[in-house]
Amino acid sequence: MGMPLPLAMGLWIVIGLGVLAVIVIGLVRRGRDGVEDIPELDAVPLDPAELGRALTGPIEATYVSTTRSGDWLARIGAFGLGNRSQAIVQVWEHGVTVERLGERDLFLPREQIRGIAVAGGMAGKFVAHDGLDVLTWQVSSDGLVVDTGLRLHRSAERADLRVAVAALLDLESTTPTTKESA
Repeated sequence: MGMPLPLAMGLWIVIGLGVLAVIVIGLVRRGRDGVEDIPELDAVPLDPAELGRALTGPIEATYVSTTRSGDWLARIGAFGLGNRSQAIVQVWEHGVTVERLGERDLFLPREQIRGIAVAGGMAGKFVAHDGLDVLTWQVSSDGLVVDTGLRLHRSAERADLRVAVAALLDLESTTPTTKESA
């Protein structure tokens, strides 16, 4: 014997609203993940002179995600860092810019960049043959280090990106820091 139609409809509406509430709560929680660790991101300099000379041309990529370094499932949601988007990446003398479509652009100052590596996946995106380029950088002075995954559209540009980031790291090691110069 079936349930009366109005009761069945009411039950389905309650179930649907419950599922919708769980989704909304999850999205809000994901957007706050990392806010306590990342109080603010560096703004992309508006004056091109602040970026220095370009070490690469604009490189088209898919911005995959930013996660806690070494834990590629711990996606950081603050400032949209956990949201996948199309991006243009460029390495400059003073850092790396990541212009993200529909999300806040990133500027990684040279002093914060810790390295670049390749990986087969991170935070729900897995590709064959180590298809992700992962920039490791320090977000804040308290030591939080994160990994940002990029899937370049043209594999020929992967070497250009790696060489340019390696050059930034070499520049940093030959440039005296404030503590050393004091």
